[in-house]
Amino acid sequence: MKNICTKILFLFFCSVPILASALPAKKAGEFYQVTVYHFVNSNQQKNIEQYLEDAYLPALHRQKSVKVGVRTLSGHHVNRIFVTIFNLK
Repeated sequence: MKNICTKILFLFFCSVPILASALPAKKAGEFYQVTVYHFVNSNQQKNIEQYLEDAYLPALHRQKSVKVGVRTLSGHHVNRIFVTIFNLK
């Protein structure tokens, strides 16, 4: 009985590294950068949007490995532009 338990334990511990190596490798962690631009009036909003459109976003797109999302929240008390950069390395 003891001999059988020893063999089973031996096979179990020998098979764990083999099974672990057969699993797919974990991907590197994903990182995100969220930048929030606050504005008070429409002139500031236009300036921020002009900067994003003409300079910042084209520079990010030249990197090709970066995906970018831009959202504008404009309301009674909330005036913000959110820029999210996905999959930073």
